[in-house]
Amino acid sequence: MVAPVLPLLLLLLVSGLLPCEAAFWANSPPLFQNSQNVRSFTKDNFTAGVLMSDVVWVVDFYAPWCPHCKHFAPHFEDVADHYSESTTVKYGAVDCTTEDKLCAEYEVMGYPQLRLFNLPAKGSKPLSMPFRHNGKKFDGVVTWVEEVFAEHNQTTGVDLPDFDLYKVNGHGGTAPPKKQHLRPDIATKQSSRDRRAAHLRDAGLALALSLETGMFLGSSVLAGTKYATAERWLQLLIARFPLAQNRQALATLLNRVQSQRSWALAEWKDLIATWKLDYSVPESETKHMPTHGKESGVDQASMLYVRSIGHVEVGSVVLMSAFVMLAVYARYYTRGLAAMHRINHGESGKHM
Repeated sequence: MVAPVLPLLLLLLVSGLLPCEAAFWANSPPLFQNSQNVRSFTKDNFTAGVLMSDVVWVVDFYAPWCPHCKHFAPHFEDVADHYSESTTVKYGAVDCTTEDKLCAEYEVMGYPQLRLFNLPAKGSKPLSMPFRHNGKKFDGVVTWVEEVFAEHNQTTGVDLPDFDLYKVNGHGGTAPPKKQHLRPDIATKQSSRDRRAAHLRDAGLALALSLETGMFLGSSVLAGTKYATAERWLQLLIARFPLAQNRQALATLLNRVQSQRSWALAEWKDLIATWKLDYSVPESETKHMPTHGKESGVDQASMLYVRSIGHVEVGSVVLMSAFVMLAVYARYYTRGLAAMHRINHGESGKHM
């Protein structure tokens, strides 16, 4: 009975967003390349470096194209620097665009996600940082780490920082820039536009992740029933999707999918990445964007999202917010299916 839910979910998530999705898929360099206290891991060194380690590891699973990941990176760096003298907890990162199997193994369904390993002991089930207000910031991560250690009657051996001083000084010890006060009518319109753009950006990122790995549910091959389900989803989207150019893009994707009856995960990722590049918005078209996007802090990709749905009646804040809520639901819905899959295959005790 649950199978039809996800096609509808994907339909709501992707309405009007596809032509601009490739804006997030440029060849972004990995984060933390020059970090002294955040160690980058791959499938080749993760077991030895993290799982077999005698210390606790907090690992950031991220995608370098993800705006949220880029925003969170300096906060995570500051956390790692704060604990640099600790002998009980260290910090690392995994780039999920190159280490997709490693991220799938730990059911990373969104970016960025933190996993804490080896607590209370080496080999323990990794702990996930729960969603909380202001969680993906310096004080939120430090508070979570200290809480988890305390729950297991252990200590990091590091004193809590002065959060108020950190907020005042900002990153790098410089005071944050003063906000410019706008006329109330302009500020209201700008705030509304920013919220819509943010919601659309979040929905677009959820779509990107769903198309890339969401149909595999932890397996390495899309075939049989899973292949047929993916095929039906695309057919539904082609029939119901707003705007002719979007339906054409989806039809092209379906034709490419049907060129073979099974897809390995690596092949699928290449297929989706190529398809998105083929249907990206040309750079020349971005030169005529309204200037208010930059003034309001909305990045180029967000403005493209706003423009792409401008001709579809989905402008209300309520519906925009629903995209984000559905994206969160998709994450837990997919986890539920994965758990059911393990139970049906006699693996109910694994990763539970």
